[in-house]
Amino acid sequence: MRLGGLIRTAAVGGGLLVGLVAPSVGAAPETGVAGAEVVSDVVVEGRLRELVVSSPALGREAGVRVLLPAGYDDPANAGRTWPVLWLLHGVGDDHRSWTARTDVEGLTADLPMVVAMPEAGRTPDAGWYSDWVAGLAWETFHLRELLPLVEARFHAGGARERRAVIGFSMGGFGALSYAARHPDLWVAAGSISGAVDTVLAGPVQSVLFQVLHPVAGTPDDRVWGPYLTSEVVWRGHNPVDLATNLRPLGALWIRTGNGVPAAGDDPVTIPLEVGVYPMNLVLHDRLARAGIAHDWFDRGYGTHDWPYREADLAAILPGLTAVLADPPPPPAAFDHRFVEDERDVFGWRFTVADRGGPAFTELTAVSASGLTAAGLGTLAATTPPGYEGRWQVTTPAGTTEVEADGDGRLAFSLPLGGAPVAVTLAPVQRAATPAAPTDP
Repeated sequence: MRLGGLIRTAAVGGGLLVGLVAPSVGAAPETGVAGAEVVSDVVVEGRLRELVVSSPALGREAGVRVLLPAGYDDPANAGRTWPVLWLLHGVGDDHRSWTARTDVEGLTADLPMVVAMPEAGRTPDAGWYSDWVAGLAWETFHLRELLPLVEARFHAGGARERRAVIGFSMGGFGALSYAARHPDLWVAAGSISGAVDTVLAGPVQSVLFQVLHPVAGTPDDRVWGPYLTSEVVWRGHNPVDLATNLRPLGALWIRTGNGVPAAGDDPVTIPLEVGVYPMNLVLHDRLARAGIAHDWFDRGYGTHDWPYREADLAAILPGLTAVLADPPPPPAAFDHRFVEDERDVFGWRFTVADRGGPAFTELTAVSASGLTAAGLGTLAATTPPGYEGRWQVTTPAGTTEVEADGDGRLAFSLPLGGAPVAVTLAPVQRAATPAAPTDP
């Protein structure tokens, strides 16, 4: 999916453009990437639909349930585009679990939004909302195939300001990982008892995951690779390591219990909540120290079971509805860190070469007038559209001039390594034309 951006233009010293004010994801295409298509679309009951999608990314078919809002078929709503909540499931569950185990239908009955609940793999092959290093490409399926298909089909989402993501357990990891890796896709995100720090105990945790994988669906080496040789890949998907990427969100919820059971709680669900609780404490602390606003709720008790996830979803929905009704604008400047060779974010495209292997690239204060970058290798950057004419690109190594292309984008590159490199973009100053002489 290619991300677009909107630029405010104004006269500045003989050039054009002052600030990036509304970058956003472009309208969802009518279909996903080549080959992804809807195989079946069945009305389960009332507002609830179930689709089966043929996915090239997975090499098989996968399901998604969709709850339509009341009044969806009302002629008065013809042509309306609805906000959409992507609601993600946990390990051992599937796309039917939210509707089978909670009253999500009742909770959303009066809300003006579409709710999409995608499949993400079950124990032992839970997908962990990632493109595996060996095997299934769940992130590609969800974001490049399923998201545009579902949103186009049901007149929903289509832009950051009309889209949110929330999940439970593994789905809480997925919601915040997707939001941190692609903050331009979502205006809001939430985690309910999420496994939001998959590197909490370092290599010990990866060994524990391997041991528990057959029964608990924890990630094995196929997902992000062996921890000892692929730690940076693990961290490149981990919400705690990507916490600063969440700053652009208009709203962020983190809710958790601690494993202390209440009367009637299933004791089998105690250890899982005990396990995720410290992960959530770490993320809360990381966000607080970074000054990133978030709605934090520590219940003080509670296990990893359905009654709690239903209660937490019910608590989030009023605030989510308000944010989707009056979304904040995209940021004029943002920070972003990533480990991949390429990243599209808020209309910018970044490509990193010659790093010698995966490593974090750190971008700060990215705006229409420049950025600061740190990392390894050579960073090639292409701006969002909206620039015109010739621009100066100034770095510590000097100043060069570049011409905006036919789409109004600027392209430049710079070597990384050592201290952060600041880049300033400014329109080329044109000499004033002398006034014509006047007759004496």
